[in-house]
Amino acid sequence: MRKSKTHLIIQADILLSADAQLTAGKNSQGLTGQYSVQQALSQLLENTGIDYIISKTTR
Repeated sequence: MRKSKTHLIIQADILLSADAQLTAGKNSQGLTGQYSVQQALSQLLENTGIDYIISKTTR
């Protein structure tokens, strides 16, 4: 799951924060194609028991 998260962070220019214990031992099918950030997170986290919250901030 670490590799999938890293690619999403780089390609979508987002900051993703999670406790490593939450993702330990979890796997993802990864992504192919173009997705919104919400679609990508939903797909990557599907069936993991992990949810996400999007917080908008300005730079």
